[in-house]
Amino acid sequence: MIGNRHSQQSSRSPLQSRLVERSLSAEIPGDLFKRIKVSNEGKVWSQVDLQLSEILDCPVALNTVEEFESDIDLNKTSLPPSSTLDLFVQLFNKTPQMKTLTWEGAILKYDEREELPPSPIGQHFTLHNVQFPGVTTMILGPNLDFFIPMIPNLQSLRSSSDPGWGKWMRYYFPRPLGKPTFGLIKAASAASKLREFELVALWTKELTTKFHQGFPNLETIRLHGSLDGFGPDGYELGDILNGTFEVIFSLESPH
Repeated sequence: MIGNRHSQQSSRSPLQSRLVERSLSAEIPGDLFKRIKVSNEGKVWSQVDLQLSEILDCPVALNTVEEFESDIDLNKTSLPPSSTLDLFVQLFNKTPQMKTLTWEGAILKYDEREELPPSPIGQHFTLHNVQFPGVTTMILGPNLDFFIPMIPNLQSLRSSSDPGWGKWMRYYFPRPLGKPTFGLIKAASAASKLREFELVALWTKELTTKFHQGFPNLETIRLHGSLDGFGPDGYELGDILNGTFEVIFSLESPH
């Protein structure tokens, strides 16, 4: 009997062990799996597969997760295999309570090209008709705007803390400047229910004008990042945007 018990314990995943420990010591809190994060530190996709499989094997987690965060390295030397993306598809189809989706990742450089190649993640999710009808808040890294059409009830959109946004834009995307930001704005402008937009960017006059024209239904925008082509106080930027929606500034000069 002792040997069988040991065998059962050793076969449990960390997530299952966590549930067993909780059930033995006290009643499982209702918010234990409210927020779940997966990542591929070191670009080890088997690690992501294990994390996703554990979640898929846990009905309590699937039925209660409201905030899901994926910190996935999108470096082109280590793209996710289709088997990993299949697990994401399964997960997204089985998480009805999800309200907030965060997807971050490392930067894919342009390498002097005008356009990035199509994202294998976006292509895979589109092929499998992934939709997030319950999600109202999205936090995105650069070049991930393909998610936006998959979220029909998107109300709040935020750019992530990834360094590709904002003042490092010149280093990561020297040509054309600000391409990821323009891509995000273009995709977000089609989100008819969007009311709040928080964006880190290198704010040029061209970008500011494009932003102003694209969001007639926005109620609040929060601007972070740095200025380029404006005075150090940013008043010109405010003149373009104010009067349309509430503007909250947190900007600095890039110089």
